[in-house]
Amino acid sequence: MTIFRLTPEQSRANKARCCIADLRFLLTISKGHAAIRDLVNEHIDRVTQYPTDQNLKTAWRFCAYVHDKIREQ
Repeated sequence: MTIFRLTPEQSRANKARCCIADLRFLLTISKGHAAIRDLVNEHIDRVTQYPTDQNLKTAWRFCAYVHDKIREQ
């Protein structure tokens, strides 16, 4: 059995792809909320252009916050 180890860059790229997918999902369900759409688009742009650990962490926290607000409704 071969074990594949990801480099930190590969790991960060994978996290960025997952985060962007979640943000795009939030974009599809926030059609009636311009302010949320604007924030989602900002996070998508930031993570796409600069997938740093800090930008990913911030975007994931934003996703978690929005998901929690949706669950509360």
